[in-house]
Amino acid sequence: MKNKIYILIVVAMGFNFNMDAQSDLTKVAEEAKNTLSEMASNGFAGDVNPKLIQSSELGSEIEEYLVNFDRYIAGGNQYQDVSRSDNKVHFPLMTNQSVNSTVTVNNQTRKATSFNNTFLTQELNNLPDNLKANKFRGVRLYRVPNLNAYVYVDDQNNAYTSYNNRSLKEARNADQLYKDLQQAAVRYQNKYGNQIKNNRLLH
Repeated sequence: MKNKIYILIVVAMGFNFNMDAQSDLTKVAEEAKNTLSEMASNGFAGDVNPKLIQSSELGSEIEEYLVNFDRYIAGGNQYQDVSRSDNKVHFPLMTNQSVNSTVTVNNQTRKATSFNNTFLTQELNNLPDNLKANKFRGVRLYRVPNLNAYVYVDDQNNAYTSYNNRSLKEARNADQLYKDLQQAAVRYQNKYGNQIKNNRLLH
């Protein structure tokens, strides 16, 4: 299923989420949530339920990191060794332990950039109940390009991924999962590396 992500073009829509530099990202996300609920009420947000969004509570922020593919296949032991912030902070919009939608904020510009990422919403809902009960506190998201793998790591060094039909319910040691996906990345590089180098295959 194609991911459905509604991108907010702030100027065109007339909504400005820019906050004072000292403002907390949570305040930006809360204001975005309120505005998105209003947009949904006016029919500008697809199948989003405005009442459900309005009544949702913000979960903890989940910062997204982009893994450097070349550094990943070269070595390293942990995702933080080979990644950088992608300047995306995702806020789940939750009712009890269910994720209704998401709001994404750029942590550099302090503007809301997208919401209702249905892929991410589904992924978060499929994570273990204890993470949802804790509103995803301490969870980080690492995105591995080329493999199109999304890895969620909690503050206990447990990792979760749906890559290659793995179950998001199953906790794995983050260091071991790093090595497992690293091997997959090396296989990908061996198979497609020359095509990528010659611009015959997109990253």
